[in-house]
Amino acid sequence: EYERSLIDDLCPPGGLARAPPAENLARFLELAKSLDMTILGDLLLDKLEDDSWQVRLKGLCVWEALLEAPGCAHYADWLHENVDLLQHVGQDPKGAVATKAKRVLQLVGAETSTPPVQKNQTQVDLLAMHDLNLQSPPFQPQNQNQTATTDVPLLLLSPTAPLPPDASRHLGDFGKDLFTLANSPRNSPQPQPPAPQPEKSAFSFM
Repeated sequence: EYERSLIDDLCPPGGLARAPPAENLARFLELAKSLDMTILGDLLLDKLEDDSWQVRLKGLCVWEALLEAPGCAHYADWLHENVDLLQHVGQDPKGAVATKAKRVLQLVGAETSTPPVQKNQTQVDLLAMHDLNLQSPPFQPQNQNQTATTDVPLLLLSPTAPLPPDASRHLGDFGKDLFTLANSPRNSPQPQPPAPQPEKSAFSFM
């Protein structure tokens, strides 16, 4: 009960002060060298689980003073074996409590526990896209009609360009020349001369 009364005086609920009175804390540090370490340690850990954030903060201040006080190094070894609760307080929603808890963790040579980190959203999206690519149907070729159309030479698909006037005139003249040549007298068959009559012999009457 004596140890409990000492701790309660150092960590009262409420009030404006965020740390125990300096005089009371100095007297406690002198007594802690000879008091039962396990009893004091358990009582101080109970303060770290109190509903009042002021009580939790003051309990951490007592721990900080103990770890820095000469002749109280054995408290650091004891607290290091019960560091789980201290790491939990390091995630306290009250910023002042969390900061003080991290300071005490540094004094005992322990690391602050960190919450599990969520997967990066960009990685999740990439994995989802990868799954979609694996499940997507094979690539379908485009319409065969479109493919066949692309195989036709461009000249056949383009509209026929009208011939220039000179070319039309030359073609017309060429047609006339063909007609003239076809009806030319030189190309018409020449009349064959009549076959010569055989000469009559003087003895033909015989």
